[in-house]
Amino acid sequence: MAMVNSADFSQRHYACADMVRIDCESASELAILLEIWEGGGVVQTSFPIAAGSPIAIAVEKTQVTAQVTKCEPDHDFGYLIDIDVAARTKWFPEAYVPAWHSPEVESAVTVGDFAAGSPHCQPVTRQIQAWRQ
Repeated sequence: MAMVNSADFSQRHYACADMVRIDCESASELAILLEIWEGGGVVQTSFPIAAGSPIAIAVEKTQVTAQVTKCEPDHDFGYLIDIDVAARTKWFPEAYVPAWHSPEVESAVTVGDFAAGSPHCQPVTRQIQAWRQ
């Protein structure tokens, strides 16, 4: 899977795999939040959204507006959409933090844990297996 090269790497970026609701003028669907940082993120959608377009993103109990800063086709599926979130106080990490992004999980889970079948990774592993079916 390719990642969008964001224009803003002044902030630390984190990998993510949460489902989000994307609403824009042309469509509405569930998308995958692939990458997150304080001012934005990268979502994978099944349809393109032009740079400069406003969108709404809903994840868990958080809803924010954002602007598409980049859209490019993904080599595997759909499109990778780079976004800039307007109200950063309603975004990561102030209002929305992925479940995996806690000191306990970060210190307990390593890449090797996925291969070893760690209990911390079982929910994610089951979800990935279900998506592949």
